Amino acid sequence: MDSLEQRVLELEQRVLELESQNRLLTDALLRIASEKGEPLAKNFSTYALLNKYTAYEIQELEGLLKWAFNKSTENNLSKEEFIEEFNRRLPKRKNELNFLFECYRRENILPYLCDLVLGDN
Repeated sequence: MDSLEQRVLELEQRVLELESQNRLLTDALLRIASEKGEPLAKNFSTYALLNKYTAYEIQELEGLLKWAFNKSTENNLSKEEFIEEFNRRLPKRKNELNFLFECYRRENILPYLCDLVLGDN
């Protein structure tokens, strides 16, 4: 076996280990939350982990937030425009928009965008 094949095998093994650790971590979070009787997703990180957000979706969300920040500094961002951009970037997650921003609001993250998306409740 040449060194490239060996390296590929090592990387495949590492991926399997990481996937296993991820499943264990997710299971542990679910058990802890159920034992405490708390909602499973009080913050975005837990929510994203439990709902299997992909690296691509996290990158798209980060890009969306940067885009929204730049638009908001120009006072040129409407709720409709933000929702349209969210749905374009994260079409599989469009039904989760309000919940995501409720998580952000609980953590006092992105207050301007939370108010824009959820209203000033």
